[in-house]
Amino acid sequence: MQGGQQPMGQPMGQPMPNNGMPPAPGGQQRMPPQAPMPQQMQMPPQAPMQPGMQAASPIAAQYLGVTGKLIPSITERNPYLKERVGEAIFPFIKNLVGNDRVPKITGMLIELPVEQIKQYMCSYENLCCKVKEADDLINQSESQK
Repeated sequence: MQGGQQPMGQPMGQPMPNNGMPPAPGGQQRMPPQAPMPQQMQMPPQAPMQPGMQAASPIAAQYLGVTGKLIPSITERNPYLKERVGEAIFPFIKNLVGNDRVPKITGMLIELPVEQIKQYMCSYENLCCKVKEADDLINQSESQK
């Protein structure tokens, strides 16, 4: 209905029953159409778990969803290895150490040997350990100045 028209048999100026919906046949109440529910925050699609991969928490599962796709391409011959790994781990490192050190620690981790990169790409816990090691090294070098 448009322009404030009332259904037949409904006195003018009276609120319409059923939230503005005309009565259903047989006197049953009609429910207004429901708006679709907003989507929950969507996690990236999960890659199949590789042997040795572990996910103990939601963030670990999210990490493996991002890194799991890259693990097969982590080889010394891949010219984009450092760029892709850096892009994948950067937001997770940022959550661990904040904005100040994230670029430096990311740079340190992508310079590690390929086998160590594979280890921290397969496990969020391993990434956390490597980030802590790198952070400790930075703290040590700053305290020696």
